Amino acid sequence: SFQLAADQAMKSFVAVFIFGLANCSPSSVNDNEIERIWPGAPPLKYKDVEGLRKNLNSVIKGADIPALVRLGFHGCAGGCDGCINYEDPNNAGLQQTTSPLETLYRTVYQGRMSRADYWAWSALWAIEKTVQNNNKKCKGKGCRIPKPEFTYKWGRKDCPTSPKTDNGGRLPGAKFSHDKTMDYFAVEFGLTARETVALLGAHTIGRAKVGNSGYNGSWIKGEEEMFNNKYYKHLVDQTFTWKHRPVTPELENQHWQFDSAAGMMLTSDFSLYKEVYPTEEGPNSCRVSETLGCKKTSTASLVELYAEDNSLWMEDFREVFMKVLENGYDDEELAVIEELN
Repeated sequence: SFQLAADQAMKSFVAVFIFGLANCSPSSVNDNEIERIWPGAPPLKYKDVEGLRKNLNSVIKGADIPALVRLGFHGCAGGCDGCINYEDPNNAGLQQTTSPLETLYRTVYQGRMSRADYWAWSALWAIEKTVQNNNKKCKGKGCRIPKPEFTYKWGRKDCPTSPKTDNGGRLPGAKFSHDKTMDYFAVEFGLTARETVALLGAHTIGRAKVGNSGYNGSWIKGEEEMFNNKYYKHLVDQTFTWKHRPVTPELENQHWQFDSAAGMMLTSDFSLYKEVYPTEEGPNSCRVSETLGCKKTSTASLVELYAEDNSLWMEDFREVFMKVLENGYDDEELAVIEELN
């Protein structure tokens, strides 16, 4: 059957990769100061990064790629500890969409690296992959985006019940106003306003599903697996006509979102650029597409800056995304993997 063939293919793939791991030599990085999760396991090195990239490229496809970015962020809320509260409605769909990732971990990486490191590295790969996708399909001036050139680190520790937990960190709300969004990221991740605006550009990939969040659609239609600055371009484009509508009118807790021909935005997205506030009834308090509608926020100039400059945004995004994926750790607690070792 198809499933049997798929299982056999995975076993063959795993066998080849484990053989490769067995022949890895110790890293030259200053790893001795980092407490290993599994005593006796050799330190991780750049060859492991390259191996994971190759394996993820073989196993993770299509819409599952952006899901790794969501997993990386959700898994680091409250500290990167390889644990998710799958009963939390904010994490709906994560367990299903990341099932191939978990299968790969259990068959290849368990005992070799923590799940927290594995999730963080997978999130970094997902950005790298979607940048590649964008640049391959890029046509026209200014659409290419620089490679992120992330620094890979290891030493994150899993919670005792990884990958599940009854707790989990606090997550941001889709209805957050500008101030609530800024306060959340400042408190939970220690981010500045500029870092917060740069981070939320990750919404340029992926899509929302009613069954997961109550919202529906892609932020950037047709480019769900292409990482670029169109998220900001759409926010500042005054030629767009945005319709604020309830996605779930049948529910008491309605989910209102902004829709245009090019994609959708949440209230928390638009709050980076315009002072939008959902009313008790649901509809927004002002019109985002009109000159005399919503006023610009204190971070509107940053949105406009990133809309104009792909390279500048990637430079800022690179730094803040790595910061998010190190949440809960000091610099000396994580070991840097040098590219040539």
